[in-house]
Amino acid sequence: ADFIEVVETGPRDALTAGFAADLAGFKDAFYGAGANATDAEVQAFIDELRNRYGEFTGSRLDQQGGSAQPAFGQPNVPFPYVLEFEDVEVRTEVEVVFADPASGPGFINKLGYIKVFDDDAGDLTYPPPPADEGSEDAE
Repeated sequence: ADFIEVVETGPRDALTAGFAADLAGFKDAFYGAGANATDAEVQAFIDELRNRYGEFTGSRLDQQGGSAQPAFGQPNVPFPYVLEFEDVEVRTEVEVVFADPASGPGFINKLGYIKVFDDDAGDLTYPPPPADEGSEDAE
């Protein structure tokens, strides 16, 4: 998939796979920690989304969320998306990884993370942050 395609589809394919219990397919859309997370971590993220919002129906770029124009050569860029569920739409930020300078030339075009913004129930991030970062609850 090329850059434009990855940005346009964003997290849709990954979440569609995850909600269909295709955990490998979900992880396959990610690069780095998201690709290496355990099935249990994937399942926990999907379960939490389903518990909060119902079944996943689609996603789209959030035109109101500001346009993240990647600087040329920037290896990863966060884009704003709206995730669409049965009853509700949820704002998210999804990082797209275009390249990894450490792995040499070539494009990756995978997802880095999904961060769901939820003022009521708390933000939800996949892959989960490392436990050693400390989890202070924000006021």
